[in-house]
Amino acid sequence: MVSKFSGDADFIGSTFKDAYFMVSKFSGNAYFGKSKFSGNADFMGSEFNGKSLDFRGTEFNRLQDQELPCRHAKQLAQNLGDKEEADNYYYREMEGRRIRLQNEPLTPWVISRRFKFTIRPDNYYKEIVFKICKFIKYNIFEKYFIQEVFGYGVHPLRLWIYWFAFVGIFAMIYWIGGGINNSSTSQLSNIIEHPWLTISIGGINNSTTDRPLSILDYLWFSLTVAVTPGFAGYKPAPGIYQVVAGIEAIFGTFMWAAFITTFARKYMR
Repeated sequence: MVSKFSGDADFIGSTFKDAYFMVSKFSGNAYFGKSKFSGNADFMGSEFNGKSLDFRGTEFNRLQDQELPCRHAKQLAQNLGDKEEADNYYYREMEGRRIRLQNEPLTPWVISRRFKFTIRPDNYYKEIVFKICKFIKYNIFEKYFIQEVFGYGVHPLRLWIYWFAFVGIFAMIYWIGGGINNSSTSQLSNIIEHPWLTISIGGINNSTTDRPLSILDYLWFSLTVAVTPGFAGYKPAPGIYQVVAGIEAIFGTFMWAAFITTFARKYMR
């Protein structure tokens, strides 16, 4: 606490039980690479005035404790023009932030500041709803969707792999249930099919061939729906598979756009 390091501080490979660096001042470079914090690691109010701050390979028992040090390390890496290292620290900073926010006390929902409409967890049932929503937001949506799949916008290769896995999973769904048609009929069989003519770039195209569909046909259909979205000369079976194709079209297009954005941000700057 309130420590001052006038020169370089080298803690590489060190092991800490509880480390309190609150309001500490590091005048030189600080190296915490491959260190291990088995207890608390508090860097609140610390100043890092050196040109280098290293937390590569550092293990934090409490992931929320890595938010502040990784934020400082990210800023220094950006100042040095090391975008790759800055991205790595940004990912860890956001991971720590997610853990911190999910562990914070419940706060009121401000629906409208203008009309001063706020919902507060002021009874048992509201508190349960607040906890469930908080769990879904941080432990499911942000953890598995924003962090794991999208990598907080700094891991395009990971997003690319998940996108192909996404296409493959939907192809298996169509294949197992026979979810695409390859018939010679040209009539739309129910009202659900009509909106697809307007929202699908590929439109509805009933192929005239009656050959059995292979797994490659299902993969091609899934890939086309996820990218364009189109139907690659086929059409989804009426009913539930039209809904499935719609879900794939929405998420597939969104993931494709996210990949392009992430890729451009990482390699075209």
